[in-house]
Amino acid sequence: MTLKMLSFLSAVAFAIVHVFAQCESWETVGPIPGFNGQVTAVAQWDPDGAGPMSSTAVIGGEFSVVSGASALRVAVLRNNQWEPLGDGFDGPVRCFADIGGTLYAGGDFTHSGSTEMHGIAMWNGSAWQPVGAGLSGGPVRAITSLDGRVIAAGSFDSSGVVPIARVAAWNGTAWDQLGDGLNQHVRGLAVYHGELYACGDFSASLYHLIYRVARFDGVAWQPMGQGADRVVYSMVVWQDRLYFGGAFEHIDGLPYGFLASWNGSAWQGHIPTSSSGLDIRCLAVWNGQLVGAGTAVEYGNVSTGRWTGSGWSRLGPRKPQANYIWSEFNSMASAGSLLLVGATMYCPILGYELRFGVWGWDSARWTMVGTHGGFDRPVTTLATFDNRACVGGRFAYVGSEPLSFVVIKDGESWREVAVDYGGEPLAMVGYSGGLAITGELLNPEGTYFAPVMCTDGFTVTNWCGGYLDGGNRGVAIGIVHGIPLAAGGQYLFLDNRPRTGVFYRGGASAVVEYLGATMLGGNFTVNFTQSGPRILRQDPVLGWVPFPDAEVLFVKAFLAEGASLYAVGAFRFQGSDQGQAVAVWNGSSWRPVGSGLLGSANAIVRYDGDLYVAGSFPGVGGAYGLARFNGNTWVPVPGAPLDIASMTVADDRLAIGGAFVSVDGRPSAYFAQWQRVRVPTVESQPLTSSARRGGVATFETVISGSPPLTFQWLQNGVAIADGPRPGGSVAEGATTPWLTLYGVDDTDVGEYSCRVENSCGEVVSEVAMLTVSDAICAADFNQDGGVDGADVSDFFVAWEVGGALADVNQDGGVDGADVSAFFIAWENGGC
Repeated sequence: MTLKMLSFLSAVAFAIVHVFAQCESWETVGPIPGFNGQVTAVAQWDPDGAGPMSSTAVIGGEFSVVSGASALRVAVLRNNQWEPLGDGFDGPVRCFADIGGTLYAGGDFTHSGSTEMHGIAMWNGSAWQPVGAGLSGGPVRAITSLDGRVIAAGSFDSSGVVPIARVAAWNGTAWDQLGDGLNQHVRGLAVYHGELYACGDFSASLYHLIYRVARFDGVAWQPMGQGADRVVYSMVVWQDRLYFGGAFEHIDGLPYGFLASWNGSAWQGHIPTSSSGLDIRCLAVWNGQLVGAGTAVEYGNVSTGRWTGSGWSRLGPRKPQANYIWSEFNSMASAGSLLLVGATMYCPILGYELRFGVWGWDSARWTMVGTHGGFDRPVTTLATFDNRACVGGRFAYVGSEPLSFVVIKDGESWREVAVDYGGEPLAMVGYSGGLAITGELLNPEGTYFAPVMCTDGFTVTNWCGGYLDGGNRGVAIGIVHGIPLAAGGQYLFLDNRPRTGVFYRGGASAVVEYLGATMLGGNFTVNFTQSGPRILRQDPVLGWVPFPDAEVLFVKAFLAEGASLYAVGAFRFQGSDQGQAVAVWNGSSWRPVGSGLLGSANAIVRYDGDLYVAGSFPGVGGAYGLARFNGNTWVPVPGAPLDIASMTVADDRLAIGGAFVSVDGRPSAYFAQWQRVRVPTVESQPLTSSARRGGVATFETVISGSPPLTFQWLQNGVAIADGPRPGGSVAEGATTPWLTLYGVDDTDVGEYSCRVENSCGEVVSEVAMLTVSDAICAADFNQDGGVDGADVSDFFVAWEVGGALADVNQDGGVDGADVSAFFIAWENGGC
């Protein structure tokens, strides 16, 4: 075969496609954020003392899982994520102490992994180790050091077989009772002016009556005046005074409660006693300020605050997260720029549902520290607004961010839509006016009703749309005649037919406009008793009338596309006793879609030209939760979870929400996105071209495929770069669909093709040949393949400067004869 023939076959070869990546992929959001139990201890820890390592936060408590990962009662903050520290413990951790870089933990535990240790442990850099026989009979609640000894206090009564009354000192080989001990729980220890102080519930030592606060004189525990009349929880040194916080209402017999300070010899009360039942649970020093947490800070409201010397200044809102309120504080610690609080929150709207975690205050806002992932509760509904996914549900956090009820996805982050009144959104829909929401929403009086709220994506702008009355919540919403229309779940209405007086009740779950009429789907009853039609149509004269649905068991969602009305739920078709998940109305009857999809379904959308249905279907190897109809057959979407409640299409992705916690074998808490990436396809191939030496050559290709697309032009299979080329020509657009070569010469002769790729694969266009000669097509002066006004302009630019290219008649000179020759060729539209 000749070289000429090889060149010809190369030029007419088909484009080559290479697939080199997963073309259909899941984007997950990570595990459920937060903790599965209380955080009762927060501390700052410097692992190497005065060494070069930076300090970090360590937490303990009753939890065993943090953001989906196992962490048995203790975790350390690394790279802004909580990680388990060793094998953890088999019981709650109540306190920590960093003594010269050695971390001590105290609590109720008896083992770390298989190693026995009672109540107190030390970290040796790789594992938890026992400290002697430990301390038993009750939890260790406080640890500190004095004169080189480790001091522990709490509710314990022994170390091995040695009796110890609530306070113990480590002598290097064993635990000894410190002084004469104390008779009940010790909750805090502090060293002030070189002396050891204790606080708690106790009322006596062996030798003295001592009420809730005590000073150790090196031999025995001593009272501090008359002490406190109720429990003292916390102590901290600030501005050369020792501050005490608790539930007491009198200190040293004075009517001052909740906060008091000691100067070494006398008491000072700071809050006059005005009511009972208040307390300060935690005290800490942060950024040079005395901060506290408890009900006394807000005089009746659980919150956090800064002590100004004469009163409390609140740290941020009483509700650190919309609709969730501080419930209990267990520990506070300063961690660099953050104030860390181990606490519990509750949501009255959700029946006092609790949230456990560590919150950080940075002088501007509260965030949940070190917890990443997805939503902390199931997603109820999804919608698309401004091509962005909108998510609704009873969640309180998305990752570490305190976001609740309705959020919008902005790129890789989420932001909350302000909702005037709390409650759970049950259905949403995007439309030209914004995003419409309905659900279990509260009016200003705190009672449930079912309005339609609209938002512009940032704030609720107005109550909008219509509501089909009769229930205390809206469960479905659709756009009818351009206006959001919601339906109630316990809905009741009359069909306006006097002869029958039929009432349809309950079960509305879908609203849609179809061929100008309002359609309702659900699971209705007639006259409160018998089973009714599952699909209703609003007639302008007759009111609500049954729509043919003899084969429909229940409807969960509609999709109207022109003359076609799709419904998902559960259906039976004539001649079959098998339940179908999706049906389509063809103008006269309901029919299966394709060969049918067995099972039941909750949601339907069209994405990338195909129908997607979410539900529970018996597929190959078991049930699958998401199926795709490609126009011919139903196929499962690999890796899809069950329990999908809602779907939408936004940002060229299919978004799903529901009660699932993993997708495709990866953690994804209640939300995920599916994307079909289309391999690039050449729609228009580059064309063979010829150019005069020193002229211009251009190549163009048109490509379809999922963005982002990257382009690379090749000469003889070698990538071209923009800028000067070896023979003196200049390339422009080497990484775009359009390549231009200026001042071409013999080195530019060859085969040109364009390679295009995305994350799914690549395609290489057909080859286009470039030839270069001295001949010129006079009419196509700029050699761009067309004869137009641009050729006239380019000719006169060259002619005015006497350029060689303007010598159209090739007589060796540039003069008026060349102008005549050019226009003769140009007017004829050829060469």
